[in-house]
Amino acid sequence: KRKTGASFANNTHVKTIKMVNLHLDDNFAQALGKAFETNETLEKVVLDSNAFTGEGIRALFAGTGKNSTIAELQVRHQSKVMASTDEETLPALLESNKSLIKLGVDTRNQLVKMKLDRKTATNRDFIRKLRVKARKPK
Repeated sequence: KRKTGASFANNTHVKTIKMVNLHLDDNFAQALGKAFETNETLEKVVLDSNAFTGEGIRALFAGTGKNSTIAELQVRHQSKVMASTDEETLPALLESNKSLIKLGVDTRNQLVKMKLDRKTATNRDFIRKLRVKARKPK
């Protein structure tokens, strides 16, 4: 599983990963999160209904925070519960990301949910402004 996650580091063709309900664990999530840091082609990642704990989800978020192409990340309905301390670290991990516009993660803390929603809204606005700027004649 770890090798599968790490294999996406040098990927230049795959734009969408959809690995749902495969009982993937934190080792896979850590390898994939590390791969996100160097991958420049992935745009959509759906990892719903696996077995990630807070540690795995933090690794995915850390990698996404350093990625500039992933626009959608879905990690809902994990079989293991994320600790509230792990939830609270998630918004800071995405701070430098400007490409993520759709995010699906189960959080119990409403403040964390609000911060993550605000981040995706800010990114959508940033991308919209770039689009408008590119369209204007010089």
